[in-house]
Amino acid sequence: MGVLGGLGLFLLGMVLMTDALRALAGETIHNNLIRFTRNPLSGVVTGTLATAVLQSSSAVTVAAIGFVSAGLLTFSESLGIVLGATIGTTFTGWLVALLGFKLQLSTLMLPVIFAGVLLRLMFNGRIASLGMILAGFGLVFVGIGTLQTSMETMREFIHPGIFDSDSISGYLKLLGLGFLITIITQSSSAGVATALAAVYTQTINFEQAAIMVIGMNVGTTFSSVLASIGASVNARRTAASHVLYNIFAAIIGIIILQPFIQLSEWLVTDVQRNHAEILLVSFHSSFNILSVMCLLPFIRRFARMVKKLIANIEDAYTETLDDRLLDKPDLALTAATASIQSETRALVSHLLCMLGSKHTASGGVDLNNLNSAMGETHSYVEKIHTTNEDQPNWNIMLSIIHSLDHMQRLQRRCEESLNKSAAAMQTPEFNHYLDITRQSLNKLQQAIALNDWQLANHEAELLAAAISEESKNIRQTIVDSIAAGQLNILRGTDGLKATRWLRRVSAHLLRITHYQAQIHELLKTRKAPE
Repeated sequence: MGVLGGLGLFLLGMVLMTDALRALAGETIHNNLIRFTRNPLSGVVTGTLATAVLQSSSAVTVAAIGFVSAGLLTFSESLGIVLGATIGTTFTGWLVALLGFKLQLSTLMLPVIFAGVLLRLMFNGRIASLGMILAGFGLVFVGIGTLQTSMETMREFIHPGIFDSDSISGYLKLLGLGFLITIITQSSSAGVATALAAVYTQTINFEQAAIMVIGMNVGTTFSSVLASIGASVNARRTAASHVLYNIFAAIIGIIILQPFIQLSEWLVTDVQRNHAEILLVSFHSSFNILSVMCLLPFIRRFARMVKKLIANIEDAYTETLDDRLLDKPDLALTAATASIQSETRALVSHLLCMLGSKHTASGGVDLNNLNSAMGETHSYVEKIHTTNEDQPNWNIMLSIIHSLDHMQRLQRRCEESLNKSAAAMQTPEFNHYLDITRQSLNKLQQAIALNDWQLANHEAELLAAAISEESKNIRQTIVDSIAAGQLNILRGTDGLKATRWLRRVSAHLLRITHYQAQIHELLKTRKAPE
């Protein structure tokens, strides 16, 4: 009962402290996760620091999965955060080992808890959050003290001889026990604290505790797997990466365990008996850091492997749309924007294909699938609720609605235009006109591929102006050719229809890129979402 109570107090303290830290600094931490994650190495650093501050690797990993779902981070960028979170989670172990056991703070923390609760009762806002951090911090060490005392009374029932760590079956049982403890408590920190208390009181020996900690490391993946269920393909890839990495880290931990024990005994005499808890957190940090160092140089290959394992079996246009983001309009709007931009790229590529561009390697897209994807995006946007007071989200929502309107009209133009484009390409008078259109569309496509929507809007303006200017000449040329008998009326009429079709197409492209450029600028002014 004492062990369960001590573990409960520790978990309660961690929950209070983590929630208060998230309320106090969560937005800043999340902003910086996005801001400073530009490559795998920077992702490792930010993931490590964020986990050390928030005291929750699960919170950081789940946040990374949410950002990937919303299109704020790419799958490759999120990998560094996942790796860093596993290093950051070892910080709690050091805190417990250095302060919880060595300084015996459980009694000293009682007035700290009282002071924290007073701040929570008497104040609001940041001061109240600070009070909950103090109360949670104090409860963590009261829980550690209770765990330590209770473990000492259990030594007659539980001792190292019960657990056989010299056989494969014994290894597997200890690994499974560590894994199960983490799943039940939903906190690797709580599991590590329990192992530290057990090894400190010599309820189990260092090697047994180390194997359990390896199992706990794998158990931390459970929450990320749950967070990825029903999420986008890239979010599922992030969760899968977390699982694969932690299994890899577990293998590294098992490989280095015996050399680590031998080296530590050579450096410090009788270290397992006198400093077992310090040795355990050192081992926990060592195999996690070593695993990151081994994997980091091959992170891109690792990312490609995960992408092959979890193929993109869902519609590529709408993979960012995730209903779990709807309670956060900023994230949901970003996800909808990513979907719209993907659909716009497909429309431009299809137009180039229809007009016979030599620079287009792929064929036209399936317009029915694209239409379904735009319908799905439209339905998703309808679920997002924001108000005029919520700036700039309100203006982003308006721009998204206008973009979708013009995209759906452009898609209908593409469906009705097969005969018109064929007629245009078969009419000699159209050759120069089509060359100008293809060149402008190619430049527009390149700008969109770079995600430079200001440049894309500029290219769309040039395209619309060129088509408008040339259409006057081409109409007159077609009419003169009909009057001179060089072109029959039926072909000439098709040519005139194609002229009008191109002008409408260019107008829709101009409006789509205009609104996407607006969204791009509004996203810059908006604080990065929590």
